Amino acid sequence: MSLADLGTLADRSRERYATPKGAIPTQLEEKSAADAADARGLEHFRRDVRERDKGRCRVCKRKTKKTLRLDPLRGEAAHIERRSTKAVRYDRRNGLHMCLEDHQRFDRHELRIAPSARTFEVNGKTYIDGDDLNIRFVAA
Repeated sequence: MSLADLGTLADRSRERYATPKGAIPTQLEEKSAADAADARGLEHFRRDVRERDKGRCRVCKRKTKKTLRLDPLRGEAAHIERRSTKAVRYDRRNGLHMCLEDHQRFDRHELRIAPSARTFEVNGKTYIDGDDLNIRFVAA
């Protein structure tokens, strides 16, 4: 094998981008695909939670708005168990529709869910069930 057989960087680059369909993806391509799948999962979660709760805040019962502005009545899907808990990250039972104001109070732990709430189990761990329409909140 001679030095001429190695080719140039430009040749290697062309070979890399001319790979046949089904070739091994790069780390960037894998990360981009995973990020897109996560965004789709969270969008479905938000939509399902909003539909289940009919666009009303589960805490104050007010009708929420669909807006990007920081409006106290902006509707948001709040995770009961942290978003980082993969087992229930996209599960609508782990979500509550809240207005921005109450969501912030919930995140600051000024509000908590009363212990009488129904639960469900995933992989042997118990979680509060957001599908329970009788969930009550108490000041912390």
